[in-house]
Amino acid sequence: SVNTLFPLYREVGQLKAAFSPPLAKPEASANCKAGVDLTIPVDEGVIYKWDKAEWAGITALTAAELDALLSMEKGKPANGLKIDKAAKDIQKAYGRKGYLMVGIRSAPTFDDNAQNVSYRMEIREGPQFRMGRFLTKGFPETTDKALHERWALKTGDIFDQGYSIEFSQKQMNELMRAMFLERRAQNKPAPNLKWDNTINRAALTVDVILELTN
Repeated sequence: SVNTLFPLYREVGQLKAAFSPPLAKPEASANCKAGVDLTIPVDEGVIYKWDKAEWAGITALTAAELDALLSMEKGKPANGLKIDKAAKDIQKAYGRKGYLMVGIRSAPTFDDNAQNVSYRMEIREGPQFRMGRFLTKGFPETTDKALHERWALKTGDIFDQGYSIEFSQKQMNELMRAMFLERRAQNKPAPNLKWDNTINRAALTVDVILELTN
């Protein structure tokens, strides 16, 4: 289908590939007497090479850092899928610095003579958020105390959107191991954790709530 083919063209730098409406003609066969042969005309276009990205509106990250996230090589085919993916990677990088409302607008400029493409990448960074409260619910007292002792983001610190994932992977497994083994010995369900980030846009803070739900 067109939806399947279009990313393949974008991946190899054919950013202007265009598909016409399908053409159908009867094509009977032994298996299907009323069969139809579908043809999708395509104008593949030229393969554009990457030139550069021009960044606007950036203060928290440098152009070099953003270029690294974009991961494009000058003179190589402009990988449209990398360009699409870079938006998520850029938002994650800003999230680690407390910028949770980042907007990205990209606009290509094609040089058909040189078969190059450059992109103007306009970033709207938005406000920077800080850590509010770390709240825990439903845990045994000793586990609850250990959670608060190990949680490194303190109230007023620049909020790191990726820290909860790191904490879950590096700290929670150890802290929850005894509880998991105890419940398994008693044929009880494994502990279930719920993470929630509550954003206060007026105060520019984020409360992190960790709850043991069973």
